[in-house]
Parts: sequence; structure tokens; C-alpha cells
Amino acid sequence: MKAPTLILLTSLLPIGAASYESTTQTLPILNDGEPTVVLRFNFQTKWTRTLTDIKIDTQGATDISDIQELSVMMDRKAGDLLMGKSAPKKGISTLNQSTKIPAGNHTCKLVIRTKKNADLLHRIGLQIKEFTFKDGKNITVAANKNYAPSRLAYNINNRGQDKCHAFRIPAIARANNGNLLAVYAIPMENTCSFFPTQTARKAVPR
Repeated sequence: MKAPTLILLTSLLPIGAASYESTTQTLPILNDGEPTVVLRFNFQTKWTRTLTDIKIDTQGATDISDIQELSVMMDRKAGDLLMGKSAPKKGISTLNQSTKIPAGNHTCKLVIRTKKNADLLHRIGLQIKEFTFKDGKNITVAANKNYAPSRLAYNINNRGQDKCHAFRIPAIARANNGNLLAVYAIPMENTCSFFPTQTARKAVPR
């Protein structure tokens, strides 16, 4: 699922110089420490410009220590272009990096790496706040009032694990001590047929 697209136009820039449009991701963020996209946005410039700073509002995060790293990438066929990377700070995080942005429309993404096994009861909310260019001009992004932080999730199994590419009939239960127990069926002999199957159980970190 994706939240409704929010169009955010420029301020303090000549008309038509640059613009920004974002689409928030509303899927759970895995707490496995792997890179996860939390926000996608389109960035348009009328001419080549040098981006120096990206400010990110981190106030929507329950605990800023749940995030190991923030980075902004531009999608390119030749490979993603890093536009900025930094460890997060409470309140406002600034990603400093001189990046030449060519004229045209660019698809970009805000990527995070969580602390491994971050608390599942916590949420992560991040929004782009401002872009600053080498010439001193900037794009100030209005806050999305409809934005909702994403919840954290634990990845129980990956495709190919236990010699099987698919898992089914999941269930979850809570023990008397508060621990969670996940149960699911694994089709045997690496097939997706209904029979035979074996049952797997895993404890889920709280």
C-alpha cells in the first residue's frame, strides 16, 4: 500500500527552477538491519545544479537509536547515485554531500538501515524537510499532515530457507510470559503442493 501522493512545490527558488513530489511507503520496516526504502520522491530541475545538503525530519521516530543510517539515493540505470548519507540525529538530520543534479526528472528514495532486532513496538517516521544547493537557494518542503509513521516488523523466513521457496498457513500466538510464537507450514520436497507438509515454529523477538 502507498499513501496518497503529496505534491510539494518550491520556495525561495526562481519559478520552474526545481520541484518535489513524494510518495510515502506504508509497508512495515523490517528490523533486520538491511537497507529499506521508507520514502520515494520525484525531483525535477530545469538546469544542472549542485545539491549540498538534505535535511530530514526524524521526529516521527519513537527512538532515533533504532536507525543505524539514513541515505538518499537517485535511481539510475547505471546504478543508484548516492545523494547523501549520515547517522541519524534526533529532530533534524542533515545529509551533507556535494552532488551534481542534471536537468530533468529524477526518481529518488530515502533509505534507512535499522538497528538489528529493534523493538517491534516502536515506529519510524521520517520526512524530507529541505534541499540546499551550492548557490545558496533551497527547496523548503511543507510537512505532510496526513503522514503516519511505519511500524517495525520481524522477518521470520526468507525464500530459499529450509530448502523451500514458499511458506503458508501462518499463525502467531502469545505465550504467558509475553513471548510471541510464529507457526507456519513448509511444503516438503521444495514444492508448493498442499501435501505433505511439515510445521515450523519460531520465537519472535519482542
